[in-house]
Amino acid sequence: MKFFDRESPVGSLMGEALAFGATLALSSIGAFYLGKYLDGRWGTDPWLSVILPILAIGGSFYRFIRRILANSGE
Repeated sequence: MKFFDRESPVGSLMGEALAFGATLALSSIGAFYLGKYLDGRWGTDPWLSVILPILAIGGSFYRFIRRILANSGE
């Protein structure tokens, strides 16, 4: 069963939005747990568990904007 056609503008946009959501969620959760682990190991609690997810969210937005601009032909 085909949910959306990636060749159509709507399908392409839907695919980008789904990829962005997944990237944002997984990278921020992974960065939080990595920061929590490193905070416990290095005694820097809570700094790395705060800073790493912020960097992950920024990286997700950067990747999303780059992909949208690449797909729009600019």
